[in-house]
Amino acid sequence: GIAGSGLQSLNGLSATNQSFDVGTAGTSPGFSSSGSVHTLNIPMANQSGVTAGLISKLEYDTFNNKLSATVTSPADGHVLRYNGTAWVNQTPDMAGLVDKSTNQTIGGQKTFSGNLTVGGTLSVNNTLTVGNQNALVLQEASSNGSDGISLRAPSSLSSSITFTLPSSTGTNGQVLSTDGSGNLSWITPSGGGGSPGGSSGHVQFNNGGSFGGDADFVWNNSSKRLGVKTASPQATVHVTGSVVSSANVVTSGATVNLAESNVHVLNSVGGSTITLQNMVHGGAYTIIVADTTSQQYTFSGCSQAFFSPANAPTTANTRTIFGIVTIQSGSDWHCYISWSTDFN
Repeated sequence: GIAGSGLQSLNGLSATNQSFDVGTAGTSPGFSSSGSVHTLNIPMANQSGVTAGLISKLEYDTFNNKLSATVTSPADGHVLRYNGTAWVNQTPDMAGLVDKSTNQTIGGQKTFSGNLTVGGTLSVNNTLTVGNQNALVLQEASSNGSDGISLRAPSSLSSSITFTLPSSTGTNGQVLSTDGSGNLSWITPSGGGGSPGGSSGHVQFNNGGSFGGDADFVWNNSSKRLGVKTASPQATVHVTGSVVSSANVVTSGATVNLAESNVHVLNSVGGSTITLQNMVHGGAYTIIVADTTSQQYTFSGCSQAFFSPANAPTTANTRTIFGIVTIQSGSDWHCYISWSTDFN
């Protein structure tokens, strides 16, 4: 226009008299002009669809009372941590999640797929399960190394087993024993241990619950000789005194198992052939025939039999004694037989 002539148009309005107003329409602050009124619309920020707007004093106070955060050079993977004054960003302390210098309480069931390091005391108020045959390791002092003692379950169990420890430390020499139901207790072993009795070479025997040894019952390990009632055995088995072999009585029949005894009694032979079983090279046996029937006996099992006196019928109504020494010659058995009849 011409200087001094006045305003001809404002935001498209040309009315002689124009005014300004304030409203809350729209989704963000802006002017709208209509007729002779120019309206500045500032919507409330808490209304639906609003992208920018006004907040109330109550909302301002609420926001102003929020904890402040100091974010410095944020990076991928950072987390927010409250330091007692403000929230700050940092790389997460993954080890610190399970390794704390302060007391921690973990409720419910927790599964750890990696290592769990506890710098203090670990208290478990329920069942602690070590799965898949993994071991519970008790390590030595770290100043001495990292070796440990492991407790491990077998690879297969027919059912679960619970061992209950005794309530005391026990006494010196006691061992841990089970009652068969998993209850463990300390007991004093009744045998199977202790120091040998007697002196070197003495054969050990149970002497009132302890090991005993005697100078007249010895084993000479150099000569491989056993002495009974002698301290100096002169043969493989050297006995001072008598050795008694209980007689093997055959009530009926003519079969003699020489392994049963060195003395055998045949009460009823029922024939003239006596069968010898389990002969030993150098064995000496006595066979008493209590059968009083007259017979000229032969001995089955002997490849050759040598009689002294010559073999002949026994005297009827009397008993006969045969002394037999068995000698092995290759695959043959030679029997040396001395005999006597007329025992009434």
